[in-house]
Amino acid sequence: MAHTWTTTELLAAVRAYGRLSEDDPDATDANLLLEADRQMETVFVPVVRKARSDFYVTWEDQDLVASQAGYRIPWRATGGVVRRVCLYDTSNLIERAELMPVALDQITSTSGEPTCYAIRDDQVILDPKPVSATYDLRIYYERRPSTLVVASSAGAIATISSQSSTSLVVPTSTLSTIASGDLADVVCRNPPFSLYVSGATATVAAGSITIAKGTQDRTVAVGDYLCEVGETPIPQIPAELHPHLAKATAARYLLPIDRQAAADLIADMQAGLASAVALLTPRQIGRQQKMKSTNSLLRRGNNRRRGGFSDFTP
Repeated sequence: MAHTWTTTELLAAVRAYGRLSEDDPDATDANLLLEADRQMETVFVPVVRKARSDFYVTWEDQDLVASQAGYRIPWRATGGVVRRVCLYDTSNLIERAELMPVALDQITSTSGEPTCYAIRDDQVILDPKPVSATYDLRIYYERRPSTLVVASSAGAIATISSQSSTSLVVPTSTLSTIASGDLADVVCRNPPFSLYVSGATATVAAGSITIAKGTQDRTVAVGDYLCEVGETPIPQIPAELHPHLAKATAARYLLPIDRQAAADLIADMQAGLASAVALLTPRQIGRQQKMKSTNSLLRRGNNRRRGGFSDFTP
């Protein structure tokens, strides 16, 4: 039987590893998925991030506004951390310049083309503040994986009425809980279960759901899952880690009931997890060559430096 990778398969594995009955009033789908989410947050997502294989790296484009220095950090950014900030030329579809990170106390009140940025609360602060809206601001970040839900709470896309770079149209039967104005995601059905459409606005009319795709959204296929924003019917970790997530979830459920069975499961999970993690990095096995940035401030003749080396994170 082919893997579906969904929470249906995950829940079946949790019950098998923990020898849990479906009639157990405490081992409900909701309770087990809540524990699986905790294990995702505390164990598995940190493991994937630690592998430094960029599984969750994505970006968001925001319109620059003349004389506006502050722009929000995407709400899905893990820890509110940004990876990279640059100016993006939407006309020529190229990155114009990468902005340098500086300490907040180095930000000035000047105006011009931004060359640097700092972080303040939930905002990226540009310096100088832009004098025009010529470019977009592109913020790269590591996306926080979505919350697990039962597969029936998402809609497997059976038919695609039409699809372009800006929209996706599917029948309303795909996910009946979506209404006009709601935000929706599309999760790829295949490993590593990426978000193919993220936080898109839906319009429901004439038996169809139209999803407004963004610049970073990708081509959706039949079998992918339409979900309410921030939800997923598939654990968004590499498929090789799914069995270990099931063991960890079962162990945590059993811990107050049968400590020895829980300990055995944890030991088995940890041994398997170490081997599985070795498969995650490096993702580029071929010979790698270090490239020099053509957008460097020094290469553009702007050799001013603000702050010390302690301002920068490797």
